[in-house]
Parts: sequence; C-alpha cells; structure tokens
Amino acid sequence: MSKTLTFRNYIVLTFAFLLLALGCPSPSYAAPPTTPPPGDEKAVTALLNDFYEPRKEATAAVAIGYFDAKDSVSAYYGHTDIENSIPTTQESVFEWGSVTKMLVWVALMQLEEQGRIDLNDDASTYLDDTGLTFDKPFTIQDLMNHQAGFAEIPYPPETEHPDEILELEEALKHYQPAQIYEPKTITSYSNYGAALAALIVEKIGKQSFSDYVQKEIFAPLEMTDTSISPDQSDNPSVSKRRDANKSYQLLEGVDERYGTARSYIQLYPAGSAIGTLKDFMTFGQALVPDSEQSRALFDEPETLTTFFAGSTFYKGTDIIQNSHGMWLLPYGNGVLGHGGNTQGYTSTIFVDPDSARGIVVMTNEVGETSYSYGLLQEFFGDYVPGDIEPSTGEPPDLAGVYTNARANIPNDANKFLRYMSGILPLKKDTDANTYRLAIGPGKVQHIAGNVYSFDSGNGLSTLLVMNHDTDTPIMQTYTGDNVKENTALFVARWLSVLLFLVASIVSVVALLVLVIRKLWSFFRKKHDTESGASHITATSLLFHALQAALGVSVFALLFGALGTDAGVARILAIVNGLLTVALVAVWLVRPLQKKRPTVLQTIIVLISVATVLYWRWFLA
Repeated sequence: MSKTLTFRNYIVLTFAFLLLALGCPSPSYAAPPTTPPPGDEKAVTALLNDFYEPRKEATAAVAIGYFDAKDSVSAYYGHTDIENSIPTTQESVFEWGSVTKMLVWVALMQLEEQGRIDLNDDASTYLDDTGLTFDKPFTIQDLMNHQAGFAEIPYPPETEHPDEILELEEALKHYQPAQIYEPKTITSYSNYGAALAALIVEKIGKQSFSDYVQKEIFAPLEMTDTSISPDQSDNPSVSKRRDANKSYQLLEGVDERYGTARSYIQLYPAGSAIGTLKDFMTFGQALVPDSEQSRALFDEPETLTTFFAGSTFYKGTDIIQNSHGMWLLPYGNGVLGHGGNTQGYTSTIFVDPDSARGIVVMTNEVGETSYSYGLLQEFFGDYVPGDIEPSTGEPPDLAGVYTNARANIPNDANKFLRYMSGILPLKKDTDANTYRLAIGPGKVQHIAGNVYSFDSGNGLSTLLVMNHDTDTPIMQTYTGDNVKENTALFVARWLSVLLFLVASIVSVVALLVLVIRKLWSFFRKKHDTESGASHITATSLLFHALQAALGVSVFALLFGALGTDAGVARILAIVNGLLTVALVAVWLVRPLQKKRPTVLQTIIVLISVATVLYWRWFLA
C-alpha cells in the first residue's frame, strides 16, 4: 500500500469520516424495537445471519459480538484472505484502530480511582521532565475531551519498518503540532492528544504504556490474544496472525485489495491494538455495569458510572457529546463508545449504559460502516431524544459550507487540507425543516431548537448541533466541531486552485506546441521565417516550462509529499518558491528584450503568483 493511501486512511479518511459517519435512518422518535437479549443465542444468531445475507457479496471478513453483563453471542463471517479462501474464525485478529484510545481513557480512570491523578490537573504537571512545552495550559480532562487545542499532524506518524519505531516520548516530541485553539473551546479530534495522555500514564505508572496495559487491563481481563505495543512484540502470536491477514474495500462498484496493509504507528496508544473478537468483546463487557469484567477493571462501581456520566455536552442541551473519551451516538437512549479506522481495518465498540448491553464489530475493510454502525440500529433502534420535542415552525438557517475543525492547519501548504477533506456543504431541501448535502446523498432533519439529525443511509446515526454564540457559527457533531465558512470566500479559494490548474495545463500544451514547432522547423531544415518559428523565443519556451514545472511541483506537494514525508514536502516547497521567482523574472525580462509579455502570459503569472502566495505553497 502506498504512503498516500496510508495518509488518506490515517488522517484524511478520519476527516472524511464525518461524511462517512454522519448517517442515520430518519428519526422516528419511537421506542427502540424489542431485540433479543444476548442470553437468547439462537434468536441473536438468526438476526445476525439475516443482516449478513444480503451483504455477503460485499463483505470481506467481519466478526461481531453482542453482550450484556452475563451473556454474550459472537458470529464470524467472510474471509480474512479472500484470494486464498481463509475463513474468519475465533483465531482471526483485527486492528482496533482508534478504539485503542479507550485503553488510554480506562487507564486514566483507574489512576484517578486510585488517587494518583486528578483529571482536572494541568497536564504539564506530569510532563516536567519531557522537554515538551505548550503555549496554552490544558487539563488531562481536556485531552480526553479532545479539547486541548491541537492542530492535526499533516504527516502520517507511522512507518512501514519496525526498526524505525520511536519511543513514545520521542515520537511525541518529533510530531508535536501547534495549539491553534484555546483549550475547552473547540472539540477537535486528536491522535496526538490521546498519545500525550498515554505518556502521562507512563510517567505516573513508571513503566511503558504497553506494559501498563498488559499488566493493569489485559491481565485482569485475561485478554491473552491482544497486542498493544507498536510492533506487536508483546504478543508474537498476534503479530504472526496479523501478517497473514489481508485488507479490502468492498462496496457497490468498488473492489479494492490492499494486501497485508502493514504499518506501525509511532503514536501507538492512539491506534495500534490488535486482537481477537473474544478479547475485544471481553473489554466491551468490562464497560457494562455490574459485569464480572468491570469488577476486574475497576475497584469501585462508581468509577464506571463517572466514566459514562458525560464530560462535554452539545451547546444548549443536556445531550452528551463526549464522556471521558467516549463518543455518544444517537441510538435508543444513546450509546457510548468509539470507532476506529486504520489502513485496512474498521472496528467499533459501543455500550448502552441504560440497558447494560453492548456490541463490538471488527472488519478487515477500510472505512466500513454497514456492519460497524448499521448493527447499532438493529440492536438499539432509532434515537429516543428524551425531553426534546419535535420542532414546529421554521428552524434557524443551516445552509452553507462547513469545514472540520480538525483539518484547520493555519500555516504552509498543509492548510489546504481544510478544503480538500472534511467538507460538509448543506443546502435547503424542498421539504420543511430539512437540508441536503450539496455533493452526494445525505439528508439533515431539524429535531428541535439547535439540534438536527443527519441521514446519509450508510448506517451511522449522529447529531448536528449548531452553536451561534461564537463569532463564526460552529456545528458540533460526532468526534468534533465544524466551522461555517464564508461561502463566497470558500468558492474564491477553490476557484483560485482551479484557475491555477488551468494555467498549468495551458502552459503544458503551449510548451508542447512550441517544442513541436521548433522540431518541425529543424527537421524540414527551413528558415525560421518560413515555418513561423521565428516567433518562438527562448524566453517563451522557458516561461511555459517554468509554469508547467510549478504546476507539477504544487500538485506533487498537495497530493504526494503532503501525505508522506515532511522533509520531501519542504524541499518541494522551496522548489515552488524558486520556480515562482523564476517565472516572474522571465516575465519581467521580456520588456527588456523590447517584447511585450503576451496577455496569456500575464494572466498566467498573476494567477500563479496570487495562488501560490495565498496558499503559501512555498512554506511547507
């Protein structure tokens, strides 16, 4: 798998996850359907078989677990290696992806229960000897809420070579992003913040995070078939089985096969866990009140109650957005948990604290949603919004373009990420109180006040909640906030990129025409005036060559090096700057040669310089 694809799935896919993840059946506000309890294995298995049957042709491997405090049911479908017909079994292992962060949050809850930390402490208190410094103070709770203010890391913090893995503390220094938000003001999903929280666990526990997890979480729960270290050296059996797996993306009209899709995550507490469904479900049961597993994980039942109590809420409501690192999805009365995506896997774990039931799903497919979220609908039903009454009358206007707060990188070429991923354009629908995505399918329905429900038909339900109390309207939702853009400026930004692309293509065509004319004249051995080649000057050739090279360099930066290596990106940025200066110089030289620049050349120069300067494609 290419590095570009790695970046797409690790970072951009998680920005675009808003579009993948924002989906639900139209809210009915009815009570959840009666679902057989995990103790009724036959009925649950029949339900899962019925769900799988119409989807089997587009399924690689999927492992599903449904449980309560006492009972559980598991089911395995498809193949972990389609080409070699290797079936999914109890021994199959899957990557947890970002569900790994749940181990960080559990560790912090354990340490607080023991009185060894206070979640409201300044996080820097525990990081004095690391050399890590931050412009704005934030608490451990802010890290759990994804509200410490960090920008996204534009370059993928992972490697294909296990001998290049850094120690966690060194990795955090190497990949440290800027703080671009005031802590507690914006929810912006952060892999870095989760890994930083894990470093605090290391400092308090005086051992590596992987050792802590093995001793304090996996061992008490008897999770012997799960690895947490970045290279899986803590469980060689899991590593060997992972090497035998393959990954896919199977959708209607899509059949992508990624091979082993193996990589090693430097900020490993944010996404490196790998294990079997049995272990994954055991961890899920540890989050069910009064279960044997929860008693093994926490000394006091109140700790689990606090874990689910909610730590951030949607503006103007009592609806949980995040609960100590767990996200709320609107099924039944609300389920809490986490989803995860890696290069080739999707996993989810969600628990309904009210009914004390939960479900886990593991697949070897990229960005899978049908099982991972569609089964939440099957088992927990439509969202019951509690005290929220369906609205009457005209709701506030929601139309416009929104960009994900996580993609807001303020400097250099990487800020283009904000406009190439995580975009949510909404337009008014013909029906009252509804909106639609301007690009692709998707429907937004007003529930009440500032609360909306999004339905894109891909299996995942979420809420959209508008906050108009800020200078720029903010749409709060699952895993983060979205900032409303000025539509005219947004269009202008994209238009500048489009015009730059057209200018580059025109220069490529012009360069080819000039070269062909020059060669034609040469081979016919005629004087330049006979072939018209006298009009072709060295500066014309050089001008179009520079513009074509600038176009190639800019787009290589954006769609190539941007997702692979910071060093290569910096080199390309320097090249962009040099090419821009050279382009302007050649354009200015023409009057000195007593030849006016053509109108086309002038337009190309103005478009290119303005676009490169605006996007700062020379400062990566």
